[in-house]
Amino acid sequence: MVAMEGQTGSIVLDIDGTITDGDHTIPLEVANYLHRLVDRHWKIAFATGRSLSSSSLVTSSLRFPFLLAIHNGAELFKMPQRESLRKKHFGLDVVFELDRLCQEAPEDFILYVGHEKGDGCYYRPDQFSEGFRGYFEELQKLSPGPWCPIRSFEEVDASSQFPLAKYLGSLPCLCSLQEKLRSLDSVQVSLIQNPPNPFCSLLLITHREAHKGAIVEYLKEEGLISSPVIVAGNDFNDLPLLRAGEVKISMEDAPEELRAAADILAPSSLEKGIIPALEKAIRMVDPSWGLSL
Repeated sequence: MVAMEGQTGSIVLDIDGTITDGDHTIPLEVANYLHRLVDRHWKIAFATGRSLSSSSLVTSSLRFPFLLAIHNGAELFKMPQRESLRKKHFGLDVVFELDRLCQEAPEDFILYVGHEKGDGCYYRPDQFSEGFRGYFEELQKLSPGPWCPIRSFEEVDASSQFPLAKYLGSLPCLCSLQEKLRSLDSVQVSLIQNPPNPFCSLLLITHREAHKGAIVEYLKEEGLISSPVIVAGNDFNDLPLLRAGEVKISMEDAPEELRAAADILAPSSLEKGIIPALEKAIRMVDPSWGLSL
């Protein structure tokens, strides 16, 4: 898979833990490097579990056009104009099914409403233990939309559609719950082992056609990206992303399953490891590549 001289392709990146630093921002050095890639005609896309408003905070330093898949692939936008290209949401009927299957689990899930309704979410404070209620403060920093406390999902408008439900809990609990939720054909369930709080893991629950791999396939089919496609991620929800790519990058601190699926292991995002990893990936498809770090 060697590119023709002068030919470029596409790069699809996870955000948190892949290109961000300890403050959940994109370091200037990484932003400048990506800009130089765009100048050399590489197409850049991002795929994240974040909402649109939260993603926009992180990507605000980028001064080039890019594609952005949010809520783990539930929505796709052309940026910076925020033009919607694809949407896969689920209805309240699925929420009630989730609620039924999660009744015996120790915590609860948060229900996101999407950017058209302010990027807020519904949550049931009484369903969470005291320790996890404190974690909401960290999530709210990453999710600037309004948080609406309710007692029951029966209070939600029956016509509502949702991009994402996010279940909070310990890793052993969520691994067990993930198997149970896979009985639902209507949803895709993805585990995040390393969210901002190391004591809490997350299940991202989306429409069955909403995941990062599906986004890559859609972008290919619509001619929005071209080969070679380089992909990079750092957690379980990035496995579909790596499987859809042609050159696969995993961060060194990713789970073993992700590292095993990768062609290249990158130093951690705290070390700006995505830069040398992308340099190596590009040289795999174009040995003549020579972009100074």
